[in-house]
Amino acid sequence: MEFKKALFYVTSGTGNTYRMACWMAEKFEEQGGESDVIMIDNADPANEIDGSGKQVLGLLFPTHGFMAPWSMIKFFFGLPRLKGVPIIFGATRGCFKLGPVYVPGAAGWANFMAALILVFKGYRTRGMFSLDMPINMTS
Repeated sequence: MEFKKALFYVTSGTGNTYRMACWMAEKFEEQGGESDVIMIDNADPANEIDGSGKQVLGLLFPTHGFMAPWSMIKFFFGLPRLKGVPIIFGATRGCFKLGPVYVPGAAGWANFMAALILVFKGYRTRGMFSLDMPINMTS
């Protein structure tokens, strides 16, 4: 295993993104690593990110209007400048079933914008993905 520790920073509206973070932490620990899931409201990145290269940082958020929510965007800008810290981005998006067809959600620019902000802070993107979860919009 390349990384010994995973640190997942999460913001979640209905709990879908938190659930995804817990699944990721569980899988990471099954592979022999350590992991922490921290909501951004309780985060202290200056003291939690070690910058050793043995820790991967995950930023996980729901998609809101094809972007990360404003609270997460502010969190991106507040992260310390660190050179070469490996980072992954994960956006949850709502999907729904229309008859027999599953209609996927759209993450839009969410992951790309996050990666663009953090490349200027010195972070090194290792991956990004979107995960369809049950839609939570009301009619």
